[in-house]
Amino acid sequence: MSDPRRIVELYVNVDLSVLTDENGSIITTRTAVFRRSQVLFRCHLKLDDGTTYFTPPAGTQWVFMIDNSYSSTHPDLVVSDNAQFNIGSDWGDLDADNGKICWRINTATDALTTEMGEAASKQMSAELWMLPIAGDPSLIIQFLVDVKNIVGDVGADAGLIYTNTNMLKFDGDDIVLLFPDGSVAQRWSRS
Repeated sequence: MSDPRRIVELYVNVDLSVLTDENGSIITTRTAVFRRSQVLFRCHLKLDDGTTYFTPPAGTQWVFMIDNSYSSTHPDLVVSDNAQFNIGSDWGDLDADNGKICWRINTATDALTTEMGEAASKQMSAELWMLPIAGDPSLIIQFLVDVKNIVGDVGADAGLIYTNTNMLKFDGDDIVLLFPDGSVAQRWSRS
């Protein structure tokens, strides 16, 4: 697996605020996400004609959230702020200035764990917001997600943390496991 996160490809008709397939047909199936997991959304923002990409205003920031409460005082269960958006290494086709955006979500939050309790799944709403420099926030889309619970909790309650490391390397025909300081912990040879 080249990326530890599940990748979800989304197509959004920004004129109608609906999810579509790659050909522009409206889809009504819910997106599934799993509690305590990492997801990477790759999103194509298109106009109603289905072929023209939406151009966000220069300097636009983004936020994504998942929740099941419509109370303004209820803290959102999953939030991805602008720092989780449009990271170059997350998508080779990334072109935020021309309607191809991406963002990371982390469903390993204590709030979501508490909300899920022992339920196998819960239907929730996801929202993608555009925050232009000049102007008010704009809701690009709200869509339904099925948050699925898990039967095994891996890791500490603080959440799963994915770290890119260089702890495993090739040395000629050998595979070498390194300690964080770079010294050799284990070496495996073909012979």
